Amino acid sequence: MIKVLQYTGIRRNQLLHIRICDINDKDKKLFLREEGSKTHNEREIPLIDDVFQDIVELKKQLKMLNKKPTMQLFNIYHFKNDKCDFYKEMNFDRIDAFFQRLSKVCNVKVSPHRFRHTLATNLMKHPDRNVTLVKELLGHSSLSTTLEYIVTDHDQLRSCLDEHFNQLK
Repeated sequence: MIKVLQYTGIRRNQLLHIRICDINDKDKKLFLREEGSKTHNEREIPLIDDVFQDIVELKKQLKMLNKKPTMQLFNIYHFKNDKCDFYKEMNFDRIDAFFQRLSKVCNVKVSPHRFRHTLATNLMKHPDRNVTLVKELLGHSSLSTTLEYIVTDHDQLRSCLDEHFNQLK
């Protein structure tokens, strides 16, 4: 779950709406459902091999547990040992509780949304940065929204200024 948040930048609601059948094994893509989207748009995003392989492994485990393809992909209740006869969906409270515990252990606030901001900022530090691609990955309808996610890297800014003014000498 954390890897998917870290490498895709999806929202918490999108994560909750991912079903086992939403993984396109052939094209290594993740289908994001309309009901999980803030903009109410369906879309697919690519998965890097590392994340894709972890999801394939999770799907194998869920298949061995006889989980239906329409069930949530990320659901801790799949692995609970209680003798519950009904299917219980994960919800915001369960995810929030997990991240509160994680934040306490790490002694720093960790949240699904923080992963979105971090991914956007890190992608814009890359030499081949492309704000339009970041916008598409995050599913923003406006470029200005994407720009709000990107934190200024002061070291990078200093380097840019140094380079500019050194060229003028």
